[in-house]
Amino acid sequence: MPRAPNVDWTRQHLLPTLHLYTQMPFGQLDARNVKVKQLARWLGRSPGSVSMKLNNLSSLDPVIVARGLRGLPGASALDRAVWAEFHANWGAMATEAEHEYVRLATLNGEPLVEDLTCPLPAYQLN
Repeated sequence: MPRAPNVDWTRQHLLPTLHLYTQMPFGQLDARNVKVKQLARWLGRSPGSVSMKLNNLSSLDPVIVARGLRGLPGASALDRAVWAEFHANWGAMATEAEHEYVRLATLNGEPLVEDLTCPLPAYQLN
């Protein structure tokens, strides 16, 4: 079977992915996770692609790095730019990412797998 063409990640794709990232423990950023599968459907991507992007984001996360863990080393320039924006303006970016996630859920007429519109985890980036 021919391979599907690569589709570049955009900021609009990264925002709901960032939201999901902030809601999931590091060990659950897996393509088999039901939340990852749902977001992949909404984005028109494979669960493996979303899982890889989540793990790219984890490589930029100082909390993960401080724990001695590593994400995937393939973070793109856009990943780094969005993460830097998130780090610099945590509250506004968290809200924007959540809104994009909810917009996708509504657009796809699917209920959220779990209420992911709760506040972000206890750690804050300073």
